[in-house]
Amino acid sequence: MITVGIIGTGFGAKVHLPGFRRVKNAKVLAIVGNDLSKTLNISREAKLPLVFKSWKELVAHPAISAVSIATPPYLHREMASFAMKMGKHVLCEKPLAVSVSEAKKMVVLAKRYNVVNMIDFEFRYIPQWVRTKKLLERRDIGEVRYINISWITGGKAGTNMPSGWRASEKMSGGVLSEFGSHVIDYVEWFFGPVAKVLADIRKIKTYKHRRLAAHDACDMFLHLKSGVLVNVSLSNVMHGGRGHWIEIYGSEGTLKLVNNDVRDSVYGFELYREISGGDALKKIQMSNVFAKLKKTYPDGRCAAFREAAREFVNAIEMKKKATPAFEDGFRVQRVIRAARDSSQQGRWVRMK
Repeated sequence: MITVGIIGTGFGAKVHLPGFRRVKNAKVLAIVGNDLSKTLNISREAKLPLVFKSWKELVAHPAISAVSIATPPYLHREMASFAMKMGKHVLCEKPLAVSVSEAKKMVVLAKRYNVVNMIDFEFRYIPQWVRTKKLLERRDIGEVRYINISWITGGKAGTNMPSGWRASEKMSGGVLSEFGSHVIDYVEWFFGPVAKVLADIRKIKTYKHRRLAAHDACDMFLHLKSGVLVNVSLSNVMHGGRGHWIEIYGSEGTLKLVNNDVRDSVYGFELYREISGGDALKKIQMSNVFAKLKKTYPDGRCAAFREAAREFVNAIEMKKKATPAFEDGFRVQRVIRAARDSSQQGRWVRMK
């Protein structure tokens, strides 16, 4: 049995806790946050056997064999590093850290202490995405020629000033970290590594009293090593945004991953295909296991995270590498850094 301690009573309580509780051979022993009263309430409601006042107490407890980190990015390095030094396996939320240097240190420590390490890029587990990956691997639409990605929502389009780390550039807030880290990961997962980046990162939302500290819009081109160009548009302050679209144009057809449901980033996805010389764009009908989980998990993120947690636990039991690992988070951090440099310098930036 893999015993798990969760750090973070926000996303950790909403997604990590219910996700791990549906994984065979995993048992959540404790959850901890920076508010003791909230920690106690969640622990009591979830009937968790252990309660801790601090995250270090949780990590250090001998009954805990694995740690799941669901805290703001600026806390990831310290927490993950402490856990790995204690010999604990670590699953960490994205983005992995606030800088390339921090992410690199986490990768080095994971290798040094030989612990299973994983980052929660949950889109990889959505059934329509898994199917897309297989279709691309078998060249179902021929040679990929162009990719267009649009992730436009109005989640922060209101008049209230966002609070916490998401409103702080220094704490890795902003749409490039929140949305872009996912995009960069799945672009490289689907199509291969990024070679160079051209980006325009900006703040376009004006609030009543002061300017949003973190950027809320990003447009960028990702030029892949394969020569394919990826056009990406991201924003979370657009009233009536259409949601999350990935359009993949090939020499023999087109694939489209479409989610018009801005309320749920997982359940809303549908996959469409058009083959050259064949029928018009058609929805690919498939048995969607996630759809059957709606009664158990009203929030689709729980269903996707459960699959990530299952991969993590299985890797620990089998003593093998988990995927996506910290190395993947490090690569994403490098592209994010290149995008920031490109936006500041107004030019293409090559990956080093």
